[in-house]
Amino acid sequence: MKKFMTAALAVLLCGTALARPTYVFQPDWDAEINNDVNNPATGKPYTQTQVQTFLENVKNRGADESKAAQVLRACGQVQIKKGCHQASEPHITIWVDGRVKSNQVKACQKVDPDSAVHVNGCDAR
Repeated sequence: MKKFMTAALAVLLCGTALARPTYVFQPDWDAEINNDVNNPATGKPYTQTQVQTFLENVKNRGADESKAAQVLRACGQVQIKKGCHQASEPHITIWVDGRVKSNQVKACQKVDPDSAVHVNGCDAR
């Protein structure tokens, strides 16, 4: 029984680590000025689901070593400050609050929380 409990705990912990991060959409993330680039598939501004899908795709790109990808892999909570904006260089602005307990792990601290990060592109397809 003890081996089973240990294995179950290991699976649970691995699942939790793979699920990182939790996304928190800040008020006005989707205000017209903060989310003014339309999704090419819909012709409308990006939705929460589309932004989250895009961020998950960035996180899961194995070869992507951009700061944004590192933050998405390492930190427990990521705040979405702005949706897809700035048509000349479309990006989503995220921020990690280093005071949040799930962000107080070495891997997250290593990628410099408490700073805004641009996640380039926006295509959630």
